[in-house]
Amino acid sequence: MGFEMTEVIVAKIGRAHGIRGDFFIDLRTDEPELRFKVGEKLKIQGEKIFREVTANRKQGNRLVLHLQGIDDRNLSEALTGKLLFAEVGDESPADPEEFYDRQLIGLQLLASEGENLGEITEVWHAPAQDILVAGEIAVPFVSELVERIDLGSKSAVLTDKGSQVVGR
Repeated sequence: MGFEMTEVIVAKIGRAHGIRGDFFIDLRTDEPELRFKVGEKLKIQGEKIFREVTANRKQGNRLVLHLQGIDDRNLSEALTGKLLFAEVGDESPADPEEFYDRQLIGLQLLASEGENLGEITEVWHAPAQDILVAGEIAVPFVSELVERIDLGSKSAVLTDKGSQVVGR
């Protein structure tokens, strides 16, 4: 069994901050201390190369990042709205009740009686809990609403209560 690397979305670039190429990021990972530490490599959407994180800091409740080669405000402004990718291994979390975003994105969200509600396209990391997003549906990822995740059949099945919450 080989060890493969996969590119995963870890952030969306927000507005520029200052004149030296720094920018705010909107997190798409629950491991920011790992993904954005100085020395880590990230790839900007549309680029072929990975750039090194050269600085990071908290600004209020948001994270400000500086990447190698993005050294003025004009460059950082041009990146607003682009995604940042990190390269990760294909391992799964040690706890069988935990999942990486990349494992959940692409699953079919199913109502308790089997109705397909759409494909999970995003996982929002809210302060209280993660939220699965499929089209116009956003479901808190808690056991009371999500009965099971079946990676084999590529599905996330809602409980009866979860189905009622989304109006199905």
